[in-house]
Amino acid sequence: MSDVAVAVLDAAIEFDDAGAGVGAQAEAPDHDRLAADLHDTVGQTLAAIALLARREAEQLPHEPDVAQRVERLAALAEQGRHEIEQVITALAFVPACRHGLAGALEDLCASFAADSGIDVRLDVAGTNERVDRETERALYRVAHEALMNAWRHAACASITVELRFESDALVLTVEDDGVGLVRRGPQRRLHLGISSMSRAMADVGGTLDLGCGGEGGVLVRATVARRP
Repeated sequence: MSDVAVAVLDAAIEFDDAGAGVGAQAEAPDHDRLAADLHDTVGQTLAAIALLARREAEQLPHEPDVAQRVERLAALAEQGRHEIEQVITALAFVPACRHGLAGALEDLCASFAADSGIDVRLDVAGTNERVDRETERALYRVAHEALMNAWRHAACASITVELRFESDALVLTVEDDGVGLVRRGPQRRLHLGISSMSRAMADVGGTLDLGCGGEGGVLVRATVARRP
């Protein structure tokens, strides 16, 4: 999850907590409407800019410098659209997190499967219980980034997400059946995604491990010790 999305998530959670604490008459912010507005306005505008810029680049005469600048414009628009998608996902976590991490992950997996067309299964093992908000948020960020990395780079047909409530720790695993780490190559976005997941775990004193999955794909494992 990008720094912009993390900042929006933090602010939205604080605002949500403040609104919940002022009394029964207070109304929680309409996160769903805000997310829809962002998608329908800014997100769609950036997508249109990217498409138009690439179309213009294809029709330009043989002027490499101009074509490169137009392609750069398209890339920036795509980056902006990606940021908006991250913000929308961050906002979606706020109402879901009231029901705990397992409920938030269930919503995330369902939404991701509908958008990507990839089969996603969520397994929850152990006693499903609330933990501190920071741990829930960090594991959610890892799950989201791992799913997005698999969609972009793995060429996979299915993903399994597992959340285990152990006696002394919470363990989240995300495993795809795609091409594996070696064939994904040194893409910058993949590197940024791994850095984002590692940072999320470091923030709560957890660990992140990447390895080969049982189906030849990638296995992401995030582990956070339970706090007293």
